Amino acid sequence: MVDTLERKENNTQSSILTNSEIRQKYSNRVEINHRHNVASDYTEKIQELDKSFNYSDNCPYYWGEPHLSLLYGTPLYEVASPDQKLALNHLYWAAVYYLTAANEIAATLYNEVTASVLFPLGYETLCHELDFETNQERHHIHAFHHIGNSTEMALLGQIILHDILRQVYKSNGILGRVPLRQLVHKFFAAHWSVSPFLATQFFTMRYIANILLQNKESQYSKYYRDLERRGEFTPIPTAVSRYHLLDEAFHMTTSQFLSQDLPKDFPPPSTYERTILNTQVYLLQQNSLYGISGAIPGGFVGDKPGAMPMVYKLLQSPLFGMSSEETFDWMEKIFCHEHEGFHNTLRFHKRALADLRNALEKDEYLWPVNREMRVMAAAGSIEKAIAANKKALKTFAASVSS
Repeated sequence: MVDTLERKENNTQSSILTNSEIRQKYSNRVEINHRHNVASDYTEKIQELDKSFNYSDNCPYYWGEPHLSLLYGTPLYEVASPDQKLALNHLYWAAVYYLTAANEIAATLYNEVTASVLFPLGYETLCHELDFETNQERHHIHAFHHIGNSTEMALLGQIILHDILRQVYKSNGILGRVPLRQLVHKFFAAHWSVSPFLATQFFTMRYIANILLQNKESQYSKYYRDLERRGEFTPIPTAVSRYHLLDEAFHMTTSQFLSQDLPKDFPPPSTYERTILNTQVYLLQQNSLYGISGAIPGGFVGDKPGAMPMVYKLLQSPLFGMSSEETFDWMEKIFCHEHEGFHNTLRFHKRALADLRNALEKDEYLWPVNREMRVMAAAGSIEKAIAANKKALKTFAASVSS
């Protein structure tokens, strides 16, 4: 029995290592991506910007277009003062990059898991790239937390958004909103390390996260280029977004390569391996891409988990200074009635869905429900979002008053 297993393992490794044509084709691509990433200085620029960030120097300016603001398009936004609108623009940047940091914390863990499987199989350059990306992620995370926390303290006198998003997503980004998250993450983390195919498939989730971030970050990058073209002051957070987009282009190439191309170098995945992959992607859709937010532009988890407690605390912070009664009056207007905020997020949703479908359409390992992002697609409804919010707001109000 042991001899049989050893022969099977040796044959599997042999089939992986002797497919020279595929390996040469892909090794060139990996080598080029790694070389260009190492030669770039985008992470170093982010480090410099992080060190020099001072909120008072950046507070008079928008960090992105107005539609990249918390509460944009809501009835409250329409009557907010110019200073409040500016603050909401800054706080949205912080919220976007708190979630980005959570995604990158997860990436640092799974980069190591994947590298530990692939390095013994001869994929040294690819593993060096993963190590290099992990180091980059650590600098990104520090910058996002530093700028976000400094902004919240300056505007609110306390950390509100970061604490709420940490509770909602833990440190797992869009992978963090799954039932029994600790048990599920231990299960999947263990499985990613048991076969070469599964070791590459965290990067299907990372590829999805890359695309979702690009949906917002490309707009910050355009804003950066517009400011530069006009010779106007560029706020540090806007510049961080620009350089992060450029850094992440290398990471996105790695994600696409690992999830879709490298597995062709391996024996075909078993039914069990495909099921593990597709279960995780389905859970990601079901728990992180199941709605649209009226309060957070480009928010695809609806308003119940994070937006409602966030808005509740925000409206009672020094930024708005509302009483509890006023807060719930405005929350009802924000969450339970159609307004431009929902339509703004729906535009994000349509772009993101199209980008994801385009990116995943040739992924032969995904079930159609995942390749076509059907769960996410079904959630793109303002009517459904408002109906869900009406129920959720009653529950939230009861939990606050109890």
